[in-house]
Amino acid sequence: MLHKRMMAFCKSANCPSSDNVLSYLNGRLSREASHEVGVHLASCDFCSAESDFFRHFPQLPDEQVQPMEIPAHLYQLAEALLNNSTRGVISLSDILLDESDADGGLV
Repeated sequence: MLHKRMMAFCKSANCPSSDNVLSYLNGRLSREASHEVGVHLASCDFCSAESDFFRHFPQLPDEQVQPMEIPAHLYQLAEALLNNSTRGVISLSDILLDESDADGGLV
């Protein structure tokens, strides 16, 4: 049960953008949009956590929140940890070896 809940911890098509969550917190949305985001935050664990993050780490009012692409080796590491399988552990070793070869030593 917990595993299924963790898998659902992500933004969905119904979630407001990070910019809209930030605008909501900064009071820059219309009354109607603010109401919609507030209702959504009350029912979405991911967006609620995102708004908590923005409250604890305030952004500049006009700062745009830009999504960043996760580096391939970190993505593979996360995937290996989530898979929790022998194949994942081997992939992790390969990742570490690849990084070590590229840098001329251990990372």
